Amino acid sequence: MRKDPRREPWNPIKGKQSPFPHGRRVFRGGENNTNSHRNRSDPRNDRSVPRSSAQAPPGHIPIDISFGNFDFQDMKNVGQRGGGMRELASLLRQARRKVAGHKQLLHSREGIQLRNRDLLSAAAQRAAGIKVKDDPQRLAKSIAKRKSKKRQSAKRWAKRVKHLEDSVENVVKDRSNAKNMHRMRREASKKEKAKRREAIKAVNKGSAVEKKGNASAEAKGARKRPSGRGGRK
Repeated sequence: MRKDPRREPWNPIKGKQSPFPHGRRVFRGGENNTNSHRNRSDPRNDRSVPRSSAQAPPGHIPIDISFGNFDFQDMKNVGQRGGGMRELASLLRQARRKVAGHKQLLHSREGIQLRNRDLLSAAAQRAAGIKVKDDPQRLAKSIAKRKSKKRQSAKRWAKRVKHLEDSVENVVKDRSNAKNMHRMRREASKKEKAKRREAIKAVNKGSAVEKKGNASAEAKGARKRPSGRGGRK
């Protein structure tokens, strides 16, 4: 039977022996390698992760959440129709003043430089995708187009209003005609019923007169008829 070295008595030559003859294995955290690897991968044992967030239930939503203000350029352009008539007229006046100013700048070298700088800035804005409305001819065309559309829409609206009024008038006429027809039919039925009552009264009166005449004739015949006893021979 093999003896346990931990139970051996103290030897004065060898001294006190260690209970682990092959050396004591020391693990980090007091656990084996597999458990330590598992603990490193588990967020619940990670000190860098807050314990409240690591142990949050599946349907829990933390309150301390802040959202940034996102501003999208595509959503800004939604609903923009290119300005109204007043804006286009103002842009047309500005473009005409700008063209007149450019013509005046052609008389000097500095003016030519300013004009070129202005034209270059407008070209850079167009290249960047920005709509630069500084062409008087195009602005005048767009204004004329808007006016023609406005006139057409006014004509369509007037036509629609006239059609609606005509339809309402037709409905009113149809209702009045239906009422008149119903009244005429009611009056005709009343007249016919009155004629029927008069005819029935006349028939009843004639039958009553005839019955009365028959009764009087029978009474006269009864008075002229001789009796069976004591009559004349």
